[in-house]
Amino acid sequence: MATPPKPPMPLTRFLDAGRAGDLAKLHGVIDWGLSTACVIVSALAGVKDRDREQVARAGLSDIDQASRSVDRSRKLMLTELCKFITQVTGTRKASAEESTWALREGVVVAPPPNGLSPGTAQRLDTHRARAARVAEVWVAERGAEAPIWLAITPERDRVVLVSKL
Repeated sequence: MATPPKPPMPLTRFLDAGRAGDLAKLHGVIDWGLSTACVIVSALAGVKDRDREQVARAGLSDIDQASRSVDRSRKLMLTELCKFITQVTGTRKASAEESTWALREGVVVAPPPNGLSPGTAQRLDTHRARAARVAEVWVAERGAEAPIWLAITPERDRVVLVSKL
């Protein structure tokens, strides 16, 4: 029987910070761009052409803000995430099939829609290129509760929240 793989360091830091309720450390180990860019781009498809640039810029601004500091709404989300993390009973590397599903649903960034300025489209394409390099998915099991799906950044230094809270 093979020994299960050891969780990578960013996942260990993520779980340790969450169990300790350390919002600053938890915030710092999350890659906010990769955790949210797919949501922003998919939401743009339903936005009117005339509003698309403004909505995209607001989304990118939110990524920038989230990367820098913990605002009130992010603090509430991180506090909730800590509660989920305290319920984690174990971690496992996702199967190839699970990884394909998780990356498609929660990481892969679609091509930006038309109607964006070159600068905005380029920023979204940068997130898209990084997201395409994410390959390692982990599952934090929570007993009878839904698991937390996570991925490791291509640089292997932070965690991507595949599960959206």
